[in-house]
Amino acid sequence: MKDTATCSFRKSDFYETIQPGIGPKYGGLFNYIDHQRALSERRDLQPMFSPANIKLYETRYDQQLDKLIAVMKERIEIDLFGYFKFLMLDVIGDLSFNKTFGQVESGEEHQYVKDFNNAFMLIGLQTTFAFIIPFIPYLPFKGLKDAYFGLQRVFAYSQERVKEYLARDASNKKGSLMSGYLDMNTGELKKGYSTWSIALAGHGFIIAGSEATSITLTYIIWNLIQYPEIDRKLRAELSTLPAESSYTELAKLPYMDSVIRETLRIYPPAPSPMPRIVPASGFSMGNVVYPAKLHSSNTAALVVV
Repeated sequence: MKDTATCSFRKSDFYETIQPGIGPKYGGLFNYIDHQRALSERRDLQPMFSPANIKLYETRYDQQLDKLIAVMKERIEIDLFGYFKFLMLDVIGDLSFNKTFGQVESGEEHQYVKDFNNAFMLIGLQTTFAFIIPFIPYLPFKGLKDAYFGLQRVFAYSQERVKEYLARDASNKKGSLMSGYLDMNTGELKKGYSTWSIALAGHGFIIAGSEATSITLTYIIWNLIQYPEIDRKLRAELSTLPAESSYTELAKLPYMDSVIRETLRIYPPAPSPMPRIVPASGFSMGNVVYPAKLHSSNTAALVVV
């Protein structure tokens, strides 16, 4: 029986049902069950997370953070969770589609954000009743119709941003996650990718990189308010850094790392279970054993991680 250090878990077929219900079928990094295809796309994107590119992204992030700090200084009270969501969506939207949503400055949700928040009910519906999705425009349910047509607007916006980006000169395409899908010598799409697939990938980056981060930021602040002695100790550690510090210097701070990890432990932001197939060798975690087969010789067990 293998343990977590040596086990390889394949995603369950559940992930194939997480499709937007419109456009060509395309898995994407967040719901591929074809491991080799996922590895291929990860290889293309890996250079986008190099230290040099992270430094470039950091500059763009700082621009958005400065806007949030300016808003905070202007107000006596602020919905910090709401503005953390604005901040992260603006930042991830900028990195994914090379254009911020401008929510920190406006103080209002962008239509894209309203639409994709509203469309989450379709994901839940599609995982169980996928056959219903094409019939939604003809059903007498306003909420479902709003979600359906809102999702169409989401991907219309996404593809518009991708097309606008692809129309740029090759020398003006750096600094965005989309550049991982391009041959940077020519500025053209690499084989196997399309405007639609990049739009869907960018949408996935926005979902994965915004809500969980803004929730964690909010709980970090909440915990520091609840425990002033921890707040003082963290401030003391941060005061040892120079005024202009990079993410690499921040990452070396042990107490800040502990604060972040403890917040994630107490308030994990994962929105739902992520089922995997137990491998044929079986699996054990601590004192719990997960057999490879349940109920019948052809039924693989699922473990939720």
